[in-house]
Amino acid sequence: MQTGRKIYYEKSTGNVTIDTGEREGSVVETTTAQDFASYVALFQRVPDTVGMIQLVYGQDREKFGVYAYHVESGAIVWDLTPMQVEKIAEQATLESRIAEIEATQVKIVDALGLETV
Repeated sequence: MQTGRKIYYEKSTGNVTIDTGEREGSVVETTTAQDFASYVALFQRVPDTVGMIQLVYGQDREKFGVYAYHVESGAIVWDLTPMQVEKIAEQATLESRIAEIEATQVKIVDALGLETV
């Protein structure tokens, strides 16, 4: 049997409280009441303040673990800028700035007629 992930979230903020993940094999589909009894993060909350999205097995699998997400109006909203992409862009910007500084330095040295070491 295959079960899709359940995403429990705070209705007021859209912050994810529990992502159950996908399951496959000898698993039994749980009810919302069972989940509230099983997960400490849910047990401590008032059920009316928590929303839940049930996904089909395999749905958006490639995005989980790569992108951050939250819930708005009962739908997943993805932050499609993974941290690695941001770090690579930042590194490229720094390398570009260093190259500009080095090129400026060469022009200054040439203009002054100095020798580089």
